[in-house]
Amino acid sequence: MKYFHLWHGFPPEQPEWGRPWNVEFDPPDVESMVKLRKGKELNDWNPRTQGKCPDASFSVDFTVASGRSWPIFSPRMKRVMESICPGDIQYLPFCLVNDPGKPKIANRTMYLGNVTTIVDCIDRVRTKVRNDDWTPRPNGTIQVRYPIWLKRSAMSGRRFFRVNGYFTPMIVREDIKEQIEAGDFRGVVFVREMPVSDD
Repeated sequence: MKYFHLWHGFPPEQPEWGRPWNVEFDPPDVESMVKLRKGKELNDWNPRTQGKCPDASFSVDFTVASGRSWPIFSPRMKRVMESICPGDIQYLPFCLVNDPGKPKIANRTMYLGNVTTIVDCIDRVRTKVRNDDWTPRPNGTIQVRYPIWLKRSAMSGRRFFRVNGYFTPMIVREDIKEQIEAGDFRGVVFVREMPVSDD
């Protein structure tokens, strides 16, 4: 089974290609989002949290929080992800609102994804790190360098997860990737196949 890196963007054939669409949150809300690195469900999320729409001329089903790697889902994509990846993501509702000075939109609900499946699966033999130092930084991350090799045995057939020590990529199993692609969701791109070692 193959694994892929899920990210936000648009293919070159779409008119939005190259246009970022990342949701801005206010600093107090961002501070609470730091907890999303822990892979645990949040019980104190404020559903009245607001995120600012970056471009009201078009909408997306999938994006990320500005300056962060936390995924954001439309209600339509959330319903599909709940059915194909049950238990891997906690969906935190927020209201997408107007960014002052930009075209008006109708406020609508979207969902910040708290990926609760964190897998310790980096192949430390094949993957390189800065200065050969595997010591985690205070935020729990390791300064790995691409390509990041994953160990198949450690993934145990996981469907949708983040990698312990390197939280930016959202890793998707091939069959889940195909089901996401079948949904024709705007804003979804798979940027690379992850190398996997059969140790």
